Amino acid sequence: MTPARALADVIAAVEAEGERLRAEFYAPQGPRGRRGSCPLDREIEERLQRALQALIPARFCGEECAATAGTREGWVWLVDPHDGTFEYIAGRRGSAISVALVRDGTPVLGVVHAPDPPDRGPDTIAWAEGAKLTRNGQPIAADLARKRLEPGAIVWATASSALKPETWSRAVAPARYAALPSIAYRLARVAAGDGVATVSIHGVNEYDVAAGMALIAAAGGTTLDAQAARVTLAGNSERRIDGCFAGAPQAASQLARYDWKLLDAEPRREARLTLGFPRKDEGRLARAQGVLLGQVIGDSLGSLVEFKPAAEIGQHYPDGVRELADGGIYHTIAGQPTDDSEMALTLARAIVREKKYDGPKVLDAYRAWLTSRPVDVGMTTERGLLGLVTGESESNGSLMRCSPLGIWAAGDPARAARTARDESTLTHANPNCLEACAAYCAAIAAGVAGASRAEMLGRRPHRLLHPPGLGAPCAAERVLLPAVARVRAGAHRDRRPRRRHRYQRRDHRRAARRLPRPRGDPAALALSRTRLPPARRGGSAAPTADGVLARRHPRARRSATEFRSRVVIISARQPPGGDDRCAVMARHARLIFPGVALHIYQRGNDRKATFREDSDRLVYLSNLAELCKRWECALHAYCLMTNHVHLMLTPAHEEGPASVMRDLGRRYVRYFNERHRRTGSLWEGRFYSCLLDSARYVLGCQRYIDLNPVRAGVVDLPGAYRWSSYAGNSGARTDALLSPHTEYLAISADESKRCRAYAELCREAEAPEFLAAVRDATFGGLPLIGDEFKSRLHAMGVRLERARPGPCSQPASASEPPNLELAI
Repeated sequence: MTPARALADVIAAVEAEGERLRAEFYAPQGPRGRRGSCPLDREIEERLQRALQALIPARFCGEECAATAGTREGWVWLVDPHDGTFEYIAGRRGSAISVALVRDGTPVLGVVHAPDPPDRGPDTIAWAEGAKLTRNGQPIAADLARKRLEPGAIVWATASSALKPETWSRAVAPARYAALPSIAYRLARVAAGDGVATVSIHGVNEYDVAAGMALIAAAGGTTLDAQAARVTLAGNSERRIDGCFAGAPQAASQLARYDWKLLDAEPRREARLTLGFPRKDEGRLARAQGVLLGQVIGDSLGSLVEFKPAAEIGQHYPDGVRELADGGIYHTIAGQPTDDSEMALTLARAIVREKKYDGPKVLDAYRAWLTSRPVDVGMTTERGLLGLVTGESESNGSLMRCSPLGIWAAGDPARAARTARDESTLTHANPNCLEACAAYCAAIAAGVAGASRAEMLGRRPHRLLHPPGLGAPCAAERVLLPAVARVRAGAHRDRRPRRRHRYQRRDHRRAARRLPRPRGDPAALALSRTRLPPARRGGSAAPTADGVLARRHPRARRSATEFRSRVVIISARQPPGGDDRCAVMARHARLIFPGVALHIYQRGNDRKATFREDSDRLVYLSNLAELCKRWECALHAYCLMTNHVHLMLTPAHEEGPASVMRDLGRRYVRYFNERHRRTGSLWEGRFYSCLLDSARYVLGCQRYIDLNPVRAGVVDLPGAYRWSSYAGNSGARTDALLSPHTEYLAISADESKRCRAYAELCREAEAPEFLAAVRDATFGGLPLIGDEFKSRLHAMGVRLERARPGPCSQPASASEPPNLELAI
């Protein structure tokens, strides 16, 4: 019998044994055996030996039994009855049965069958001399000859590669890799076109790779050993091959020449979750896995079209978004979960760790995840995790975390609904969000326990089936249907009017007296003794809804006209570009010019810590980003130290920096005091500032800010500090907070060159005189500017140097201001 005629019978025999492997894997107590030994392996090999030698009486060499002689000279059956036994016993899918027929050292038949791959159903890939390469009975046309390691290509790697991802990623770059237990099945997947190459850096036996080698050769590929030499077969079950690098010729050669000793330098990452047996309900487990896989896959698919209009989505994806791919607004890779699914997985791990849903522990886990600086996170979600929960938003953030709760409460929809409401209150306290999550979790809990789709949706509530453990007969009906009805009716929409201050002409003075007395803010003096214009002068004399009136010298008696000329109105909600009502202040006004950069420094009261946890810094940065956008200030650099803050920004309006720092102070101090159970002031008075102009001073101050942690001895390298803008400015990561200054952009038109130049600049030693100049100018409110801008300010009468102490002080001299320009 020829190999081509025997192929169908070989496939049938192998698939029959695969059914036995799969059945034992899903047995309630799991497969027999321990670690890398399974009694079923020997049983399979004995049956295959009889079946194969009956087809072609060749010599038989397998893994479990002794070699058996055959009558056909030069022909050998090389059989691995179960490749991937260790992972199989540990509860992981992806093992395979492989059979090869070798004639005079050349494979003429290869069959690889995976009964239960992790990403698809039973899979059989086969070929024989004189026949076509097939997959599950269907011919396939794979051509590895011209494939290369390129973006989008997949390299199949050993299962342990998942524990050292950084080195493996560098080794296969610019392609990517996927881990799979069986080397035989990895070879078969490459031959079938699912990848460009596969790697085994450890030694393998001939029976491990013979069938895969036959399939690779049929697809136009090659198989190399660790010395990048072509592998030949001797037909001996004892012979070892020093590594296996197979697939497209270019890819296999490149991978074989990689220095795999670099793997020893990367610490091993232990698996987060240990699988095992017994498994009480395999059907429920499969449904639970489907829920989580659906969550991550749907999230990844959705990221490709996020923020795109329906017309554009329909144009690019006429059949719907069905293929995982790179792209999206955040440039995610194919299959990568976004922040929503990352939080869902964080929740699942917290439940597994605590063996229950524990709200405070879940919140701590979310906050720990938040400190990892995810690629994106919704504003409502972020503020909620940091203690600033709002009931206004009806976004779907909490709905994206329902999957783990439904799995955990499988069979008890009422419990799932209660827990979903509690979990949603961590970030989305709007009643509509609570009820939507309750309905969704109740449906998932019923479905995982075995309910039908109609029962999950509540379409047939009176005919509910109740699998064991599903709970009370009408639990799903009592929870799901009322919740859905409430959401649909919008019964929980908050229609209460928002509070607004109302000032009437007749009770003008009374309203002013009722306002809280601002303390510690020189820009808003106490109102209790302020001489307000008479109420009869009308609403134009009254403060704005969010404003306060302050005067320069409250003890001096002045006429109404003189008084009004020295009044400053500070509005918390006055938008940029509004009326300029600021007049003379009690202190020297800060030098602020639209379009000119400003260095801002603010430190904690009594130099005490203003940031105790990473979550504190996240709250600060979140509010800073929002307020910079609101008040039209472009942020170029920042550094959050333990007890002080450095910022560099460019305002579009003169009132921008003061408004940002004022609103930021109010929000953050309120959060900080509530979070850490303290009272009183947090910041040491006003913030200090320094005007910046010219490339020397702008780039020099930006570097000064980014190198703060190094000068303070907190880290040795600026990139090691997570709470500064260095990583964003040097190109190490994308920082959405930053807007590059024109002087920074002028370094180079090429972004990569610009980032490298800035990193090189930060490696240079800082001049002590420049550091002193920055500090002196910042604390003194002096400008660090070029000669041209200096002359303009000097002509305007603007103070450019420190004044003499005392009342009505004058500049020390009328000579030209000192030139602080320093070479960097």
